[in-house]
Amino acid sequence: GGSGTEFMRTLENAMLVGAALLCEHAPEALDEGLHALLDRDLDASSGAPCVRVGGRQLELHPDFRVYFTTAISAPRIPAETATRVVVLNFEATLEGLEEQLLSNVVAAERPALAAARVRLVAEAAEHRRKLTDAEERILGLIGSSTGSVLDDDRLVAALDGARATAAEVQAKERADADTAADVAEARAAFRSVAARGAT
Repeated sequence: GGSGTEFMRTLENAMLVGAALLCEHAPEALDEGLHALLDRDLDASSGAPCVRVGGRQLELHPDFRVYFTTAISAPRIPAETATRVVVLNFEATLEGLEEQLLSNVVAAERPALAAARVRLVAEAAEHRRKLTDAEERILGLIGSSTGSVLDDDRLVAALDGARATAAEVQAKERADADTAADVAEARAAFRSVAARGAT
């Protein structure tokens, strides 16, 4: 998991000496106290690079690495976690193998479209993160608001910002629709090759 006294002590020691830490049976959503660490949000004002973890400022060795594993066969990783980590799925299924082969074939035959697909996936995750951040900011302001929410200038500004962010995301998604269609068409053309290779 992502919390607990023993875990935090082990994490702190690994961060200090630059060890690799393997955390087994991690939940789908990681503890928010780990976000600064996963983002590598460093503060070097004290001389050594430090990061805030679980409310404490901890020194971070440059060789430190953390790996999370889960026994969940198809984890639904929230966007706020997915944007902070690299996800590797080691489960081998026929569909998964076919999808991997399809990605490889498209990358070999149509590299520009393969790169566009990677860009679209990354942008979609970034869009989800922006919308989630805006939602969390608004909920936090609503929770701390006293009196009428319409009189809270910070909340009104956050709502306006969220509306602008949502409009920006929608405009980008509309602009990317043609690219997404091209990518889907190219992938469909090569799917039979990938299916033969997977069996």
